[in-house]
Amino acid sequence: MHVSYFLIFIVNIFVSLIFSKNTINIHNHEFIKTDNDSVYISKYEVSNNQFADYLNSAYKKNKIRLDSLSRVIGYYEGDVYYKSGEKIFYEINELSDIQFKEDSFYILQDKENFPVVKVSWFGAHIYCKYYGFELPSEMIWINLAKNHIVLNRSQKKQSTSFVQDSTLSGIYNLNSNVSEWNKSTYDDTRFLFYRQIRGSSFKKQLEFFGKKLGNYSTQRLDDVGFRPTYKRK
Repeated sequence: MHVSYFLIFIVNIFVSLIFSKNTINIHNHEFIKTDNDSVYISKYEVSNNQFADYLNSAYKKNKIRLDSLSRVIGYYEGDVYYKSGEKIFYEINELSDIQFKEDSFYILQDKENFPVVKVSWFGAHIYCKYYGFELPSEMIWINLAKNHIVLNRSQKKQSTSFVQDSTLSGIYNLNSNVSEWNKSTYDDTRFLFYRQIRGSSFKKQLEFFGKKLGNYSTQRLDDVGFRPTYKRK
């Protein structure tokens, strides 16, 4: 057995035996408990399938709309750096895994379980808010990622369940596949309007897992996705 797949096998057994009581399932997300007993984080990055489900649900409730340029538009409540109002969440074009036809969002064949990308920070934030989730904070993400084991890193985007790295608690691909939006600001006066992006992607391998990336909340990048956290009450 190849050493990488053997490690995956061992990690999965360890997770199933030790951490099975520390998982919950909400809105088609499997969450795993973090060091903070009340905070859980998604085992996987948000997939195209999950994001399309949100789009269809929000579209039917008139929470989002499609403009003349096929951009998904929705309301953002505003913060100290960005005014409240309509923002672009996602854009549909010939390169998008998610398409729109006959009043419905659908996913291209064989792309269902790939991580959604080209989502703005606004889109990631509102997706989480829609289901009662949050994006991870800087500290939650760092504390989890520093204990990850690199197993089978790929140079191209893979399914969210294709294990490239894992924490000991079984959270997959924090530092591979796609980089991820965080809820934290960049915390640097040179980049006041930046939101944090964390983790390596198929395009950019970071030498240090804790290296802080960032970009404007409006940006929609082809190697950046996200995963939600859930705070248990």
